[in-house]
Amino acid sequence: YDLSPTVRLVSSAWIRVANRYLRRDRIFADGRLNQESSAFKIQVELFVSFKDSVIAAGYQPIILLLPDRESVAARATGGEALYAPLATRLDSLGIPFLDAGDAFAVKGAQAHDEQWFGPGGHYSPAGNAVVAEWLLPLLRAASDRAM
Repeated sequence: YDLSPTVRLVSSAWIRVANRYLRRDRIFADGRLNQESSAFKIQVELFVSFKDSVIAAGYQPIILLLPDRESVAARATGGEALYAPLATRLDSLGIPFLDAGDAFAVKGAQAHDEQWFGPGGHYSPAGNAVVAEWLLPLLRAASDRAM
């Protein structure tokens, strides 16, 4: 392994393929978050802990789900976001959340890749604006209800 670049390349490629497509504990399965993975279970427990801590402090918790490029594209064509199983689990646990995928869905599919995302998958200024314009009235309404 240490002396052969070819062996290192093949080993690295095999590990990536096994982790993404073959392991039962892989993060993604069938293009969605794998509910049986350790990562999914840990994430859910973190959200439960967050909710409990926020409520104990006397506040109202809310989680914002931010879609990646693939999730925005999937929803634009009538599919589900890769994090749909997480949204379903949060809903079943009574943990309030907002799905910013709704912000992009309202805008339609016309510009998602070119305008909303920049290098590395981060939102571009236009993508951030889409989320902010959608989120602000929701937060204001939640604030008004809390008063």
